[in-house]
Amino acid sequence: MSGAEAFLISGPAPRKKLRVVCVSDTHNSSPKYGIFKVPPGDVLIHAGDMTNQGSYSELKRSAEWIGDCPHEVKLVIAGNHDGVTLDPEFLKEFGDDFHNQAPQSYADNLALFTSPEAVAKGIVYLNHEFKTITLKDGRTFNVFGSPWAPKCGLWGFGYSEAPSLQSSMWKGIPLDTDILITHGPPKYHLDGPLSTSSGCEHLRQAIWTIRPLLHVFGHIHQSRGVERVRWDLESKFVKYKEESATAVEDPAPDSAKQFVVDLTEKSRNALDNDGTLKGRNETCLVNAAMVARPWKKGTTHSARNKAVVVDVNVHVVEQLGPAGTGSKPEDKVEIDATTTASSKDNNNTGDDLSF
Repeated sequence: MSGAEAFLISGPAPRKKLRVVCVSDTHNSSPKYGIFKVPPGDVLIHAGDMTNQGSYSELKRSAEWIGDCPHEVKLVIAGNHDGVTLDPEFLKEFGDDFHNQAPQSYADNLALFTSPEAVAKGIVYLNHEFKTITLKDGRTFNVFGSPWAPKCGLWGFGYSEAPSLQSSMWKGIPLDTDILITHGPPKYHLDGPLSTSSGCEHLRQAIWTIRPLLHVFGHIHQSRGVERVRWDLESKFVKYKEESATAVEDPAPDSAKQFVVDLTEKSRNALDNDGTLKGRNETCLVNAAMVARPWKKGTTHSARNKAVVVDVNVHVVEQLGPAGTGSKPEDKVEIDATTTASSKDNNNTGDDLSF
């Protein structure tokens, strides 16, 4: 592919609206049966715990309904429940405790989300990794997704509370990450009552360092909600300080009306974050748990939340044809897998994915 045929960003990068639909902790429920609705949008994010015990049949049903959604891209991470089989080390040690009657294959279960068929449906499975996503019309953003959370019971993708391990877990996230997806929450933000706050402090510190447009997570069902956090970048005495954290309320929580958070530049509630390293002053945090109560074995989890819809502005790359002529937006250009400069600086590799 010649340079003239690739996507290029030249001069001040233009930005356009991206509609992101956020769900998490669906625990074997599906919109196919009317249990909840998935609003239309450009990108669907599932922040983990698609299943109860990560069996092949559970994951297959989840991959099918996610793949059938009309969104151009579906960003998926596993959660601690899915990690029973999608965390290979956990499966090797404890898999028989969960699935002794039906042994599970890590490779087969993973392929439900990474096979050519899944990729053709727009599924992008993220396992503690960074990717650049480019939609067909040139809108582009960087995403980092990770299933890991502080250890909580006998489930997969859990890390210990050792500070050195927690710190190293999140140090490699590239600084130009626009959307961060983790299963677990950051400390003190939508992570349970203050007295029992179960989020990760080192994840919170990493978010302060990166300051993405959007951070989507779940895990703590009863703390579903949305916050806007403004970062204090001027404090000389307190590290990782926050200036404010403001809850964003659903104006119609008991109705079927979509919960839309408009943070675009044209909104009166525009997010103070232009995506540049020096313009990242604010982040929107979303706990997108769909199950409304804590998980309990044998419970049907009939109480459901609505999906959270977030509108943000992302950069647009210009597609150039031969001799610099603009090609039609619907023309698809494949981008070779590369590593962005910032991801190199953070010792993390990433792929460019064009849809």
